[in-house]
Parts: sequence; C-alpha cells; structure tokens
Amino acid sequence: MTDAIIEQLTAAGGPFEFVNIEVGGVPCRVFRDTPAYLSALYRNLPQFSDKILVVYEGRRLSFADVAAQAATLAAHLRDQHDVGRGSRVAVVMRNCPEWLISFIAITSLGGVAVLVNSRGKPEEIAYCLESTNCSVAIVDQRCAAGLDDTPAASIPRLVTDVPEGDQAGSGFLDGILAAAGDLALETTECDPEEPALILFTSGTTGQPKGALLTHRGSFWHRPRDAGGKSPTVLHVADVSPLPRQWLSFGAAAGPRKRRQARADETLECAIGAGSC
Repeated sequence: MTDAIIEQLTAAGGPFEFVNIEVGGVPCRVFRDTPAYLSALYRNLPQFSDKILVVYEGRRLSFADVAAQAATLAAHLRDQHDVGRGSRVAVVMRNCPEWLISFIAITSLGGVAVLVNSRGKPEEIAYCLESTNCSVAIVDQRCAAGLDDTPAASIPRLVTDVPEGDQAGSGFLDGILAAAGDLALETTECDPEEPALILFTSGTTGQPKGALLTHRGSFWHRPRDAGGKSPTVLHVADVSPLPRQWLSFGAAAGPRKRRQARADETLECAIGAGSC
C-alpha cells in the first residue's frame, strides 16, 4: 500500500515528481521542481513583502524586513570582506532572526554558510572556523568573547547582541542591520553541485568534522499544491545541536516560534502566503 502511494506521489505530474539525472557521473533520482540553487529560492521573497516571516520573542519581521536586512548584510560582506561565490562565512550564534538573515545574505552571494554549534567550547568553535578556512565569522557576543584567546582570534568578525552604546565601528552586526534601507537582495546564479553549506558532527569522540552540502543537497522537496503552484521547503539541519530553520516559500502557513526548551530558540518559519 505504501509503495503504491509513493509511486502515485512521485509519478509524472505528481506533487513530488521524480526525474532521472546524473550527479557527479552517478545516476540519481531528484525532485523535478526543486530550484537549482539557494538564491533562486529568495526571488520569491518580494511576493509576500507585507506578510510576517519571523516571530521571535517580542519581535516580528516581515518578508520585506528580512529581505532588506539580508541585502544590507550581503552588500557589507561583499564590499568589506570580498565575499562571493565559494567564500566561506561562519554563522555562530543561538537561534534568532539574525541567524536566518545571515544565512540568506551569505548564500545569496553564492557563499558557503559554515554553520557552527554556538554551544561548543571556544576551542571547538575555533577549530571549526580554522579547518574550513572561513574568511569572516558572524557571531553573537558570548561566542565572540570566547574566541579572543584562540587561534581563530584573527578571523574578522561581525558581532551581534552588543549593547547599543557599544556598537561603534563596522564590526557590529546589529548596527549594520539597523541601517537597512530599500536595497534589493541580489541573487547569484550557482551550479546545483557547488558547495552551499557546511555542517559539523558533534565532536564527542574527537574534533568536529565538517560535512559539505551542495545547493541541490540543501533542498528537501518542492511539492505542487492543488492550484499547480510549487512551494519549496528548504531544510537546514545538523547532526549537532545547531539552529534548525524550515523555510517554505509559497506555503499557506505563517511562522511561529515552536517552543522554548533551552536558551537556544528553535524557529519554524513558513515563508509563504500565510501570516501569524
């Protein structure tokens, strides 16, 4: 019975239609309607500009808010840190809107988002940054302070959670995002097999080990709804306790903060026509 249902869902014209392609010379079945690269997904953001994308504690950010802040951060990364296709940029912070904004900004440039467990020890975080040759790290204040006495201290940082009065200079993420205006989020065309993000093992039996995902590997599926539209679900998860983001572009559900079980929040963002 289960096999028959799967066959129906993945058949030609089905909501999860499979096609056969070669990936690295290996025959693979993939979902036909998945975007080729991450920034192609972000082109849907303007369609829902006034809808709420993120709810976090007392904050609500619309699609337009997130797009504008991601565009501003992307421009800063490009102009001040020469970030572009293939550049590796670390994100080391608790689950918060800035995590999502940073991820979108990095990958919109074709950069590789290096997603590091913010609850790791300073020496573990430093190892992740150095072993992946990160050109810049976007970190929260707690993690930034822990890196000062490690070999990764020389890696340029953008720091969030800094008190407003201490945000002088260009190294503070909150000040950069606060200056967001009407800058459009640019998208960079990438090959589906180019690196998109690096996740890490937990490092319980040794140093954390990075696992590289391509743009194609970052997408889960892109089903069609009854009207023939194709929302996309992007699943960014990790085998270690990292932030988990669900981005569903074109879905008919709004974002919500799923629960607050620990200091690190889990955001569940449904990016689509719905609102909170």
